[in-house]
Amino acid sequence: MGQPKVSYPPDSTFGRRIRDIESDEKRQVAEYVVREFLTQGASVFICDGSSTFYVGLEIFQEVKRRRDKNEDPLDISIYTNNLAIAHEYALWNSPQGKLPGARVYSTGGEICADLMMEAGDQARDMAAKSVQYGPYLVLAVRSIFARQGPAGLKLTQDVIIKQAILQAGEGIVQGVIFVADHMKLSKPYDRAMPKLFNNSADWVRLMEKTNTYIVSTRHPQYDGRPAPPPGRRFDDPQKEEDCYSVNCKLLTDAMNKDINNRRFILL
Repeated sequence: MGQPKVSYPPDSTFGRRIRDIESDEKRQVAEYVVREFLTQGASVFICDGSSTFYVGLEIFQEVKRRRDKNEDPLDISIYTNNLAIAHEYALWNSPQGKLPGARVYSTGGEICADLMMEAGDQARDMAAKSVQYGPYLVLAVRSIFARQGPAGLKLTQDVIIKQAILQAGEGIVQGVIFVADHMKLSKPYDRAMPKLFNNSADWVRLMEKTNTYIVSTRHPQYDGRPAPPPGRRFDDPQKEEDCYSVNCKLLTDAMNKDINNRRFILL
């Protein structure tokens, strides 16, 4: 699996997240996404976030592996507002070891060092425009609530960019891929958290009009139960594992109706 070339500040939000206990899960998800979706000739918009950062690293690792084994290059174009991915690309693609076939394009915009992203109006507009170049969108989120959809961190930064690319790509892109460790599915609904969709109908419409995937990992205490334990209200789970099991049940029902076209993927 791909490893960062530099150490990011541990006192920043991004630095803490790439060091959290779920980082191994994020790497596992990234490996799956690159192997199953981002194959030869792919073009992808990778948004800000720590989970998406590992997707970028996994792409670079696969390109390097092919180069070292004299295999055909992985021809891939990456569009991103993720500063860490752009930074790592410059280090991986050094004069001493080129990454043949891999290209990275940055959206530009205002630098947000805490989240290691490009934000603001320019980044939003360029991100939306970049969607036309890539059949895939890869997004990291703060939480996923099965009924209300994904939620972000800050409305004025990461959320508006994700909203812009989702709107631009709806019904056009080949796939929207949300990458998430198990904790993103394990939180009780927070009304104050900024959602990517204005209402649940918009979230459902995305899943109906565009191939939408959620790739995540299993909760260590999850035993496959479709609902919380007896005596606890299904609509108001409180314990972490209950929130997780409710989200898994609802997302499975909504996204895995066809056994041959499973879109809610638990590793």
